[in-house]
Amino acid sequence: MRRLIVGLAIAFGLIGAAALKAQGPGRGAGGGGAAGRGGAPQQTLQQRVVQANPGGYSTSNSVHQGSGPMAFGTVLGGGAVPGLGFIHRGRIPPGGGIGVHFHLSTEEMFVILNEAEAQFTINGRTSLLKTPVGVPVQLGNSHAVVNSSKTTLEWLNISVNAQPSYAGGSIDLGDNRVGAPLDPIPTFVTMSLDKTRMGAGTAAHGANNTMQYRRALQPAVFRTPWTYVDHLIIPPGGTTQQHLHLHISEVYYVVNGAGTVRSNGEEATFTKDAGIPIRAKEVHSIRNTGTEPLELLIIGIADDMTKDTETIVIP
Repeated sequence: MRRLIVGLAIAFGLIGAAALKAQGPGRGAGGGGAAGRGGAPQQTLQQRVVQANPGGYSTSNSVHQGSGPMAFGTVLGGGAVPGLGFIHRGRIPPGGGIGVHFHLSTEEMFVILNEAEAQFTINGRTSLLKTPVGVPVQLGNSHAVVNSSKTTLEWLNISVNAQPSYAGGSIDLGDNRVGAPLDPIPTFVTMSLDKTRMGAGTAAHGANNTMQYRRALQPAVFRTPWTYVDHLIIPPGGTTQQHLHLHISEVYYVVNGAGTVRSNGEEATFTKDAGIPIRAKEVHSIRNTGTEPLELLIIGIADDMTKDTETIVIP
């Protein structure tokens, strides 16, 4: 159980609605796997599962007045599960980046999925981080990233809204962070994806303990209904137990591997770089149907922070 006070988010959102315009990856794009609403036909589970499409990425020469070009596209939009702003996937070439900006009503996390290094900035303090790594950005904090390496960065951006009615809104600060002084030790929270730090799977993730699991980010990191980020690896042939969350929707992002998802009697297939939206109270399980480990990031978003966030395993 956790309680959050979002008055600051509401105040910022009112300002943003009156005077500001969302832009770049800071704006939640529509589409990408939402269930039908307002009389629209209900989507099947397979239709809700969306694969990233690198061939369809749009290129921007200066995202939030950043250091150079990058290309990205939407995997899941704001209707995929309640509270989600979007999930974007893209690539940042050497010299590219995203300039300093902050959001009025959303929290974000930039994740670099491949092995390289990148300069991350939070509130004017910059550090060079080895990747893969994620850097969460609490509500109202400014942030940026620069690819200072010689390797193209495989970039993932996750956005969660403070309130359903406040989506988007950002302010650019006109700083691309090129040549910024570097702190040898980061002054901000980072999310490690080091597999050696993972332990055995929980009851909800499988009873045979052959899975690797770690809660990569705890609820206290966030100031929105964003509840956690879990890191899960399922071996070939492995499956999670059927389970549901009473008040938490989840998005599974497929870092590596392939498999099937079952939810409420339907089954869908997926491969690397898919987004899988699961709403609260939907019974679901994940199976690795491939020949290599299935690596997942699980984003939890609460629909009511005053109620129990218990997981219920279905025998």
